Amino acid sequence: MYFKKIVLFFILAFSSDFAFATHIVGGEMTYRYVSGNTYSITLSVYRDDFNGNPQALFDAPAYIALYDQNGNFVTYYEEYLDVQNNNVAPPINNPCLNQPNNVRIQKAIYTFNITVPNPNMGYHVVYARCCRNGALINNLLNPDYEGGTYTAYIPPTNTYHNSSPVFVQDRPPIYVCLNKPITFDHSATDLNGDSLYYSFCSPIKGLDQNGPAIDQG
Repeated sequence: MYFKKIVLFFILAFSSDFAFATHIVGGEMTYRYVSGNTYSITLSVYRDDFNGNPQALFDAPAYIALYDQNGNFVTYYEEYLDVQNNNVAPPINNPCLNQPNNVRIQKAIYTFNITVPNPNMGYHVVYARCCRNGALINNLLNPDYEGGTYTAYIPPTNTYHNSSPVFVQDRPPIYVCLNKPITFDHSATDLNGDSLYYSFCSPIKGLDQNGPAIDQG
């Protein structure tokens, strides 16, 4: 039995284009075993289309890096958008809530295959990006220099033909009512039927204005 740890790693804050942009909201990365040493990777990225830099676009291409289990850089991938949702509709299911007119979130999905070079070694797939904006953030000292990092760890293929867990619910609410309780389903399903356990952690900072995106290692 392989035990998988699900990190509740969705960043509910507002945050980029390669020059300097401020729009990253959050994201996640999952993978599915295909065959041999090949995996299908799905990267979902959310951006603030209202408060961020209006010039900011989703990366085209997005640079996703591959590191081995010892932290050594292996290669990077240039991937283009598969799907873009220009208006992620928030659930309006609370009578106290009037939809604000200064929140507009977009979602991008990148799907691509990778082949790990050594089946006896584990690998980290990493997407990192700058930046966030200060319009709606009050818990970061310098949000213009804070980014986000979304990762997935693939264990050795010779040991596991593994696929990652997938959250049942797509994402947390975009906004909630102050001092009102909410219910959000953080459960997940696993294609392999493995045991899952959950934990909270501090988000990985990501990149800043001096290096806004992963490129060529």
